[in-house]
This record gives sequence, structure tokens and C-alpha cells, in this order.
Amino acid sequence: MFKDISFALKAVHEAGYIYKDIKPDNIMFSGEHYKLIDFGSIVELNKKKNIGGCWLYKDPEIISYACKKVLDYDCKSDIWPLAVMVCHLYLGKFPYDCFDYDVGRLLPLGDILENQLEFCEHVPNIEPVVFRDIILKCVVFDPLDRINSCQLCKELKKLTAE
Repeated sequence: MFKDISFALKAVHEAGYIYKDIKPDNIMFSGEHYKLIDFGSIVELNKKKNIGGCWLYKDPEIISYACKKVLDYDCKSDIWPLAVMVCHLYLGKFPYDCFDYDVGRLLPLGDILENQLEFCEHVPNIEPVVFRDIILKCVVFDPLDRINSCQLCKELKKLTAE
């Protein structure tokens, strides 16, 4: 699933778009492959951005964008939620706190950012270790240092070829 969706994102990014709504609900299994569906939140890379999509899987730069702490984001904002979703599915629980169940709403955005930073520093153990190493390249807090979709596809292709 990780590989199939990474290649779908690479195609979206190469076409000049940001998908912006990675979550389990937007992934479908068809035949032998996983497919990305629901392109309702997609935006052109060079157009005015919006927040759109599922808050549970938002990356640090879009949360910072919503808080007016950064002015822009790019295609790497799709890589973070993909890796978080993979961790979520692997662990059977969300890998960091972003929801206050007592009051039934999202935590304040600043708290979510702190939890995301903590998650980056303590990514759970995922087997095999080489797979965890790829996840670590995807959940880098600073998007300038995060792997892009082309690099991610190369990493996953190497992993599945071994």
C-alpha cells in the first residue's frame, strides 16, 4: 500500500498538484493495487493554497500555515500524512495525540505541533528496520529536510527489490 500510494502521489506531484487529503478513507484496493481516490482537496502547486482535507493527518507545515506561522507549503506536505497513516495502520492506533476525546474536538493546533515534534523524535519501532528508516525520512518536522515523493518511490522500489 505504501509503495502504490507513493507512486500515485509522485504522479500527482509531477503534474503540478498537491493532494492534501491522505487518510485511510481515500485509499481503495482494486485488483492487485491500492489506489488514491477523492481528489476534492487537490490544489495546483503554484495557486493560492487552502487548508482542506482531514485534520488528523495534517502535516506540521499546514498546521503552521493555519496558525499563520508559515506562508506556504508544497508537495512534501503529502509525504508526512502518508507516513503517519502507515504508522497508524501498523500500530493499530494513531501515533500521536491530536484529539481531545473528553470534549470531542481537536487539540489546540499548537499542542498538535508539539505532539508531532515529539513523534518525530520518537518514531515507534516498525519492522523491518529498513522500513522504519524510510518512515523516518518521511516524518521529518522541517519539510526542507523531508524526503519528496520521487525520493520516496526510489527508496520503496529498492526495498521491494531486495
